[in-house]
Amino acid sequence: GALPEPVLEQLGGAHRNAQRLLRLVERLLEVARVEAGVQTLHCAEIDLRAALAELVEQLRPLAEQRGSTLQAVLPDQPVPAWVDLLLMESVLLNLIVNALRHTPSGSEVVVELDAPGRTADSDIQLRVRDNGPGIPADALPHLFERFFRARGEQSTGADGFGLGLPLVREVIERHGGRVDVESSSLGSCFQVALRTGRAHLPEQDIASSPLVGRRQASRLSALATREDEAWQEDGRDAGHDPSPVELHEDERKRILIVDDNVELRRLLRSYLDAEFSIAEAEHGAAALDQVRTSLPDLIISDLMMPVMDGHQLCQALRADPETDFIPLLILTAKAGLEHRIDGLDRGADAYLAKPFDRRELLATVH
Repeated sequence: GALPEPVLEQLGGAHRNAQRLLRLVERLLEVARVEAGVQTLHCAEIDLRAALAELVEQLRPLAEQRGSTLQAVLPDQPVPAWVDLLLMESVLLNLIVNALRHTPSGSEVVVELDAPGRTADSDIQLRVRDNGPGIPADALPHLFERFFRARGEQSTGADGFGLGLPLVREVIERHGGRVDVESSSLGSCFQVALRTGRAHLPEQDIASSPLVGRRQASRLSALATREDEAWQEDGRDAGHDPSPVELHEDERKRILIVDDNVELRRLLRSYLDAEFSIAEAEHGAAALDQVRTSLPDLIISDLMMPVMDGHQLCQALRADPETDFIPLLILTAKAGLEHRIDGLDRGADAYLAKPFDRRELLATVH
């Protein structure tokens, strides 16, 4: 028989996470082969315009999370290009995500695609530009050198999409193209030029069969479709009607779930929304905004989050007499004794180690 809806939702989440992990592994393997100089391209003809439009849509929520805007300026007609889609996807992800990461909140990142013949250049032209603070002039000549890091730049742990600029250049050049960068105090622009057709590609870099090409060309579309469905489901979750319960909505205890991971928020909601009224926030700062509007009876917060993490949220709550009494349950993979003591000293009421059991969660909440 059919599985219950909550089980289907959890299985769907597990499937989406498995697909993301598979794509990450595929990408890491491809990058390792490029670095080793043994990578053979698997080029097939795709519509670069459609692939880029889907990629921008996929990344738009990331831009919104960072308080920035991401838009695409694309031709009206398809732009055919012979590329290895898996590697080209990594290149584009790297350029767009880097632009978002290295610009302040409120910035704008624009992805532009020019079809051949639209400009004086006969190549396909692609640009990723931002209106951020720009790249230091002394760093520009070295951006594509291995192991180079611009002065003052620190790793944030957020650069998990890709290749790094040296490998970006290597992949583009393997496709017979070129990549350049211009920057000033008004912003930066990475420009990629790709040649049309396939005459410039060695025969061994062409996909072995039309089936391989079709399978590659469908990867990005399938991923974007799955992500869109996940976000749409999450949007429905935020305002859905809980299952019928004995208590009236106004009489139920209110729990605020704070986590930047959509799947974990969905899992926690599935465990709790039959008994409690659930609200969600994607980081501590958003949670504080909600708390000031409507006080929850309990806050369940992840520890590691962007903008404001669980410890910072805890300190902010405890520093305000109007919120210092709200119970706070911290979820974390850092469940060692020292971490628990540190969190309790900061004012957390309880810690729950991930992965947790549903029964343990409910017992702690009660």
